[in-house]
Amino acid sequence: MISAWRAVLAIAHTASAQAQAALRDRDTDERAAEIVTEAFVNAVKHSGARHAVVTLATEDTGRVRVRIVSPGRLPAAEQQASGIGTRNADTRIYQSDDDVVLESFLAPVSDDPSGVSSEPSAASF
Repeated sequence: MISAWRAVLAIAHTASAQAQAALRDRDTDERAAEIVTEAFVNAVKHSGARHAVVTLATEDTGRVRVRIVSPGRLPAAEQQASGIGTRNADTRIYQSDDDVVLESFLAPVSDDPSGVSSEPSAASF
């Protein structure tokens, strides 16, 4: 999925071993891809960003944190808020110095192996 965006953005990305394991779950992988795509679209559309940093990590709770940072400025009113939402639950957008950060937390992968595949899904990173 990230490779498809490389024509538009220079992208650096890292994923912890635990996050990579969580992405074997198709639903988690697809949700992460939707969030990253939303961040990339916003970055290009609203600020003309040409680079972004994507970080995927797993918290102690088992949730996967998807964090995308790109240069840009939120409107002044939104910079004062602790975070604005998006169409995705558990997602917020906030200003961090000269960067806009979109951060989302995905539910932990269940122990049910039915949705887990050793084959990457179409959305796979």
